[in-house]
Amino acid sequence: LAQSGAGVTELSARLEAERNARAAAEQDMVAKLSSLNQAVAAGQDGLQQSVQQRLEVLESRLGVERNDWIARQLELREEVNSGDQQAVLRMHDLAAQVRTELDAMERRLAIQDS
Repeated sequence: LAQSGAGVTELSARLEAERNARAAAEQDMVAKLSSLNQAVAAGQDGLQQSVQQRLEVLESRLGVERNDWIARQLELREEVNSGDQQAVLRMHDLAAQVRTELDAMERRLAIQDS
């Protein structure tokens, strides 16, 4: 009986040691999972910040390019308007020359008829 009691005590001690080892392993696993979750969250935050910064840079470039296109469009409009104005002035000059020549021809004809 004494030997049975010693075997039970030894078996009980082994079971307690296994429970303690299992509990320690579970705590270690929980700590590692927590650490891994924190690392993943930090990686996601870093990736999100990186994507956000890149998006801001792209939006900024797009805004600059858009403003450049608008400025170029205004320049082209001014060139067209300036060209139109020059053409109108040239046509007025040509019309004045034609009128002057017609007047001169009418005077010559009037002189010849008289």
